[in-house]
Amino acid sequence: MPTRSIPRFIIQFLVHVGEILARMTDGRINGPISLQEYSTVGVEVTLDITKARNQLGYNPQLSRDEGLSDLIARRGYLDHLK
Repeated sequence: MPTRSIPRFIIQFLVHVGEILARMTDGRINGPISLQEYSTVGVEVTLDITKARNQLGYNPQLSRDEGLSDLIARRGYLDHLK
């Protein structure tokens, strides 16, 4: 569990700098957290792809569990536990 916190205005500043850098470099440079991640971090978000499957024939390339495992590995979210 985290033992320290960072003031919200610092996180907002980093998010906006990261977004500007990403736009200026065509995505080659990204901040530590995206605007999307920041916007949803304190809110429960549940998405349902049933309509996309039924009406568009959408079939995800990865399962939910595969996607989460990949995200955790790429971002190093659990590295501190090693």
